[in-house]
Amino acid sequence: MGYDLYAELHGESKEDVNALVKGEWRNFKIQDIATRIQLLTGVAATGTKDYAVSGDRKQGGGYKSLVHRERASGRTVDASPSLITGYKSLVHRERASDTPYAKELIQVECKRLAALGLLKPDLPKMALLPFGSLFLQFDFTLATPYISKDDELFYMTESVNPVRKDKVFKIPMCAASSWKGALRWTANQIHLVNQAQQLRAAEFAQRRFSLARLFGDEKGEEGNKPDDLAKFLNELKPEATPLYRQMLRHHFSVDEKETLPHHRGRLLCYPTFFDLIDIEVINPHSRETKAGKQPIYFESVPAGATGTFTLLYVPFDRIGEDAAETRAEVAEDLTLIAEGVQAMLTLYGFGAKTSSGFGLAVNAVRDGIVVVGGLPYEAEPSVPDAVPPAPAQPDLPRYLAAPFRLDPDFVSETGGLKSEAEYQRLITGRGQRYAKKDKQLYDKAKSWWEREGQQLAQQPEPEVELEPTPEIPPSYPLASETLDTFNDLPVKTQKLANALRQAKGSEA
Repeated sequence: MGYDLYAELHGESKEDVNALVKGEWRNFKIQDIATRIQLLTGVAATGTKDYAVSGDRKQGGGYKSLVHRERASGRTVDASPSLITGYKSLVHRERASDTPYAKELIQVECKRLAALGLLKPDLPKMALLPFGSLFLQFDFTLATPYISKDDELFYMTESVNPVRKDKVFKIPMCAASSWKGALRWTANQIHLVNQAQQLRAAEFAQRRFSLARLFGDEKGEEGNKPDDLAKFLNELKPEATPLYRQMLRHHFSVDEKETLPHHRGRLLCYPTFFDLIDIEVINPHSRETKAGKQPIYFESVPAGATGTFTLLYVPFDRIGEDAAETRAEVAEDLTLIAEGVQAMLTLYGFGAKTSSGFGLAVNAVRDGIVVVGGLPYEAEPSVPDAVPPAPAQPDLPRYLAAPFRLDPDFVSETGGLKSEAEYQRLITGRGQRYAKKDKQLYDKAKSWWEREGQQLAQQPEPEVELEPTPEIPPSYPLASETLDTFNDLPVKTQKLANALRQAKGSEA
């Protein structure tokens, strides 16, 4: 947002705050919620900060009224069974889907993202990717709020920490880089930090190399003096560090005098867009008076919000390499990915303040699928659907074999109608007596032939030009499993990994 807009629509009073919240100010109709918040930021900077943020203590208002649904309190009702729903609405904080920010911005922009194919990415063309590429996607629901930090410099002063939003659509999101960083931290915890004492140096180095193969460079490993993550892992198991460096140099064919190349790893994460936004409040209390000093507001994605997690694994560095080694590496990577994703979303969390329980998801997922390209595979058979009954055949006279075609008993060698004598010889030849009912049936056949059949038989059959059958290329095999809970993820992925290890051939 440019400076000219702030200069033109600046404000400094409570009346200005109230007008901005309603979107009607100085003959302007400001429908966009994100623009109203940005303009409220300018009002807060002029000295009306508290009112611009949270409005009146009793009546509310300000920025808080645009993104937060207050918890109802201070009223009592008759707690009869018929009024339980009403009672809950007074004391329980409901899903924040009816706030202006959610209704007027998030819900509208989510439809645009969906139309562009960005809200929930489609399965890529796996046949164009290297053998063993993995696509993982599921819809999840937050069990605890998600908190992050946006890079917006001018946002409601220091009183509000904004959650990260998309630059264009202003929808709360978790960036692809954030997903990859959280997943790497979780994988390091469960595979290296928590097992450092039990693992031998060679095992620790191998696991560390496998994670670097997935996620790319360790932060701080460039240069002669490692720092950050690289320094931490070096000190966690010092005797494993030379082995790990040796594995990297062998993988990239680099000698001791050359610098290790930068690499991004095989994992690619997609951003996740959430459908809700809310505010969490922290109110520090004085040790002397035991009273709150000043509420600190944190924008968050609240519990109950939903989003889509999507991940793509591409072993691009195994193209043209030994097929058996490729299958073994891919199988190992699938296991690491599944364990990391499950632990990240159900145990460790993602985003900020994860040590306080933020950023966790409920166990159940929707539309969960994991797909491995190039692997012939049959999932466990499901209960087959009932076979639909065959369509009922029309009731035909006994002298017709099909509509507009005589029964073969009445057709002569020349294709016309047999004489009655020929038909009688056919019946008696079968050891039967030519009875009255047989004569009546013949008379009906003769009547139909003279009325319709003879004319139909004289019509030339239409010439049907047969098109050459196109050659159907062999389909690219895809191995897939569905997911209903996070507990399914390691189990189903292990089945795919076992199938990879048992597969034969040179698909890679």
